[in-house]
Amino acid sequence: MRYSDDAHGGWTGGYIKYGKNKPPITIVYVSRKTLDQPEGRPAYFESTWVEVATSDVTGKYIVGSQGSNVYSVEYIIVNPGKKYSFDESAERNSTDDGCKW
Repeated sequence: MRYSDDAHGGWTGGYIKYGKNKPPITIVYVSRKTLDQPEGRPAYFESTWVEVATSDVTGKYIVGSQGSNVYSVEYIIVNPGKKYSFDESAERNSTDDGCKW
């Protein structure tokens, strides 16, 4: 889920939810850079979001996308710096509740 507030400095945020019974974790948009600009196709972007839990930044998400397609997600836990990579899967389902990776 994503939320924006252009009236207050352009803040953009959302949340990540792990499993049905887990509380949502707030994420805040940090930046986006263009990695590829193929002619006649949408640009390929890498977006960075930080995870904020108990008022501390606890993780970072790096999302690779092109147009409406999300191709990869990398999650980095701030302390101890462990990385997890999630790639696009033909078996994942997209619902009104969000994507499942």
